[in-house]
Amino acid sequence: MGLLPRTRSCRELAPKLYRLLSWAALILALFLIFEAAHELARPSSTKTTPPNSHTQQPDKNYADHLRGIASKLTWASQEPDPLYIYKPLGSEGEQFPSSERAKIGKCTVLFGSHAYAYHAALDTHVKHNQLHHYPAYVLDRSIQDDLWSKQAAILEILLLEMEKPAEDRLQWLAWFDADHMIINPSVPLEAFLPPPDMAGVQALFARDWNGLNDGAFMIRVSAWSIELMTAVLAYRVWFPDVSLPWSEQSAMQIVLGEDDFVKGAVYVPPRWFNAYPDGDPLYKVQPGNMGLHFAGVGNKGEAMEEWLYKVEKDKAEWVVPLDRSNLTSQIRWFWDGVKMELHGE
Repeated sequence: MGLLPRTRSCRELAPKLYRLLSWAALILALFLIFEAAHELARPSSTKTTPPNSHTQQPDKNYADHLRGIASKLTWASQEPDPLYIYKPLGSEGEQFPSSERAKIGKCTVLFGSHAYAYHAALDTHVKHNQLHHYPAYVLDRSIQDDLWSKQAAILEILLLEMEKPAEDRLQWLAWFDADHMIINPSVPLEAFLPPPDMAGVQALFARDWNGLNDGAFMIRVSAWSIELMTAVLAYRVWFPDVSLPWSEQSAMQIVLGEDDFVKGAVYVPPRWFNAYPDGDPLYKVQPGNMGLHFAGVGNKGEAMEEWLYKVEKDKAEWVVPLDRSNLTSQIRWFWDGVKMELHGE
């Protein structure tokens, strides 16, 4: 399939109603945040999954091995708020030095029909988080129909961060779908960020043959990002007759084409953090790539098991330290090219 057909500008169709709804949604979100903050003030409960006594070695029964990984995760949950901070086993109360305060936080979900494979995939992110000191937010249940929980969760996190003093905020959020895994934890997310003199860049996305793929992307903690997520959530309400073949992803692509947002988003090479298991070399994972996304894969659970085992078995091939790869130079060339394009050189 090709790119989604271009539609008329939202401004041309209903400028006042669209902006009115966007602000109304933002006000409602702020109200919900304050309500959630009140709930968070109550004593929290900790849920621990019972240990799995049947964990086996990967080469004997890898499905049991994955379930064993899932059994070792500890969840710090504030009920009844479905959005909570995920803390890997043993990290409760850990404080990083102020010089190592996180600039990037991760967001993801953990529910669906391949739960044990998703748990194991999340465990790869846990190791990545521990290595680079990334806090992570995990949504453990649906709060919107279909796939729209993504934008709702990101909007809530953005609002929570923007309430903080500027010096205490995260600077970027990185979203990863549940079917995304880290295969090379040595690569930090900071490596992909635009240079400091490109403050106008607000989000990093990847495209494939269908257009935008928002299964893995990075977004700046800013008013721009709040407005983007609000506009995406509002889109289907005010434009119910517009076809959205890829659900919220299609709405995101349309909104990103609007005048208010088009200059803030940059489309980066997919293999930076959104590589696929197979297909076109532009998208197909290679040794040294940071992440692997199982978008559109049929038997997702089985495919994820196979890749988890493959990477674990052949770490020397897949886990390539950043200083031993050409990724840094590739990223520098990319951003130099973006600068030239922006300056019309």
